Amino acid sequence: MPIRYAKLSKSDRLQRVYRLLADGEEHSTLEISIRCGVVAVSAIISEIRIQGADITCRQTRSAETGARRWLYRMVNPAAAEIHAQLLEEAA
Repeated sequence: MPIRYAKLSKSDRLQRVYRLLADGEEHSTLEISIRCGVVAVSAIISEIRIQGADITCRQTRSAETGARRWLYRMVNPAAAEIHAQLLEEAA
């Protein structure tokens, strides 16, 4: 059975995360969750990746507590026409 995923062009949830990551900066799982009002951030990242976006992930540890955190950054957007449309709609 193939994996099902939402289409970036139709999913407000995916679009909110995509627009945040479109700045090319690193964003933590917690920041993405709070700023975009979403849960299951890693699943959303996977759904966006399936549609052509190149998103890196790296793990860091807090110097104070040793707690792990994951940072995501979009290094290449999805297909150019989808990318342009989403950013235009956000303006």
